[in-house]
Amino acid sequence: MESIKRKFSYTSSFLPWISEGMATYSNQEKADMHFMYGLANGNDLEAERLYTQRFPRRHVTDQKLFERLHRCLCETGDMIQGVAGVCGRRKL
Repeated sequence: MESIKRKFSYTSSFLPWISEGMATYSNQEKADMHFMYGLANGNDLEAERLYTQRFPRRHVTDQKLFERLHRCLCETGDMIQGVAGVCGRRKL
């Protein structure tokens, strides 16, 4: 029961935090970020460097966006929705 509470607490506090800044990126930009994060073997600093090198005209506000996006995709299978601003599917 303790692990369930811990997981719920982690997830519930994670959802609002992960969406910060992600609504400003297109799906293509998010896909490119995730690809660079994979190339960097999960190193967000290296992913930011690779992303900036590959896409010099794009701006990344925070290197932690790479990790947040990856975590969101792993936990929900979705990219962050721009309209709802949260990780996961939009509620209809």
